[in-house]
Amino acid sequence: MRQAIARDINALGASAQGDQSASCGSAAGGITARNAVEFVATGVDLLITRSVVHAPPVDFGVKMGAL
Repeated sequence: MRQAIARDINALGASAQGDQSASCGSAAGGITARNAVEFVATGVDLLITRSVVHAPPVDFGVKMGAL
């Protein structure tokens, strides 16, 4: 991931930390299995990717619950 993108995401996250609203930050565009960890490390709450559409089939599950 380009350093400028990481810097911008981190700056947005830092400015929103004092915000008590129910907002969350997301990252989209160019996210793949190979670079997802880099995006997660920026502190975003949600990754948006279509790479799973193009990947081979995998059996996985999701657990959802109240925060």
